Amino acid sequence: MKCDDEVRAIMLNILGTGLLRIRALANEGHSEACSIEADHLHNIPSLIQQFDWDRLLFYWQIEKQRFVCVTPCDYAQFMTLWQSLEVLLRQNGKLMDN
Repeated sequence: MKCDDEVRAIMLNILGTGLLRIRALANEGHSEACSIEADHLHNIPSLIQQFDWDRLLFYWQIEKQRFVCVTPCDYAQFMTLWQSLEVLLRQNGKLMDN
């Protein structure tokens, strides 16, 4: 359970960071970028509410990667959080070393 709580904390930080980014982008009139940010974040609340490793892996492999490929914005704010998430995924055997 401790690991689940650690994952939830990271995902909450990703969600909070993304929401602040959406607010800043909206204030600058960048609606397309807001939409991309929101698409990246929209499944996180349900993942936090009902944690599941397979859904987290889907976020990691699909949703995060799609975001990285399509966002016109710098996503460095997420890098430390993603690195922490990667450590937990590896520790729990969900990611294999390449």
